[in-house]
Amino acid sequence: MKSFKILAILAALGTANAYCMDVTVTNIKLDSVSVIAVPFGLHRAGNMEIAITGGFVAPPGLQCSDHYHVTTLQSSDPDRAMLALLDDIRWSPTASAGVTITDAPGLTAYPGRCSLRSVGR
Repeated sequence: MKSFKILAILAALGTANAYCMDVTVTNIKLDSVSVIAVPFGLHRAGNMEIAITGGFVAPPGLQCSDHYHVTTLQSSDPDRAMLALLDDIRWSPTASAGVTITDAPGLTAYPGRCSLRSVGR
């Protein structure tokens, strides 16, 4: 009976976020790179946010509704190495980036937005 209740609860929750997806988006330019200084609205202080020029095309199954902003938990970039690389790319007139983004619920920094997993040139 106990396992039936657990299954019923899991079924009621649905499967919309049962699976997460990681996607690499290449050759992007950045409109902005920022760190949230103070909490406001749904933002938490210390989180990092980028704005991708022209947004990105999300493949089917990627669960983030905002295709322009990517907001990342501070704990995902504790040494700020991704932030430094993104900032360099942002201010270089010829540089572009490749970023791996995720919709993993445990890494969500802002509802409806994907988070960064990695950054490369």
